[in-house]
Amino acid sequence: MSEQRHIADSAEGASASNPTVDASRALRRAQRQAQRGLYAEAIGTLNAAMSLGADPYECYLRQARLYQSLGQWGDAVASAEKAIARKPHNVTARETIIALLIESHDFGRAVEAIRDLLRIAPDHVGARDALGTAYVGLGDLDAALRVINETIRLRPYDPIQRFRRGLIYEHKGEARLAIAEFSLVADLSEDEDLADSAREHLDDLDMAQLHDILLLAGDDPVFRTKLITNPEVAIAERGFGLSEWGLRRLAEFAAEGLTQYGGSGTPLTYH
Repeated sequence: MSEQRHIADSAEGASASNPTVDASRALRRAQRQAQRGLYAEAIGTLNAAMSLGADPYECYLRQARLYQSLGQWGDAVASAEKAIARKPHNVTARETIIALLIESHDFGRAVEAIRDLLRIAPDHVGARDALGTAYVGLGDLDAALRVINETIRLRPYDPIQRFRRGLIYEHKGEARLAIAEFSLVADLSEDEDLADSAREHLDDLDMAQLHDILLLAGDDPVFRTKLITNPEVAIAERGFGLSEWGLRRLAEFAAEGLTQYGGSGTPLTYH
């Protein structure tokens, strides 16, 4: 029994004098602390692990995520930058800093970080998606649209990109183009939540467009006459657009002569 204890003590003493073993223990301790929500303590333990020889790149990357959990965005970004400095061509650290900058609404720096990543990995799909998000955050919808258009050129039937393009068109007041995008998503997306969101946007756009069409028809007899005889052509000539359901609803109004719908509108629901 005493011999077994001696062997165990010897092994423990040997490991205690081995920096690699000590660094591994510190890393495991930091992981346990993080799992228990002791983020600040885990950050300190990672500093100790680095002093014992742990890989600084991995430690800085883990610290960035811990600072993120604490909501300390400046420290999180600084830690990610230290990781990048250690391994400039590693994609993971650059992905991390982009996510941090977007989450903290530092969109200008996010654009710079994304461009840096694209210089290293030109075909990085996630970076292009993030670039569109960052431009939207900056309020530069035209730049965001250019990025999304390029992505759609490569992936024409990607429902998420189509949905994003619909959102940008909607924000730009391009209702006809937005309706085309949301209609495609509603028809093609296998993600029911995304399809439902597209239908909700179609509801809103159809309601707004029908309201404006009926107001104009009440004021413009020429437009009203053409609307009754050929509604789809009539609205296209005036720059309006409707979903298939919106067109059916408009045809119902046209069949009833439109006069009783002089701008009052009726409750609408997408079918």
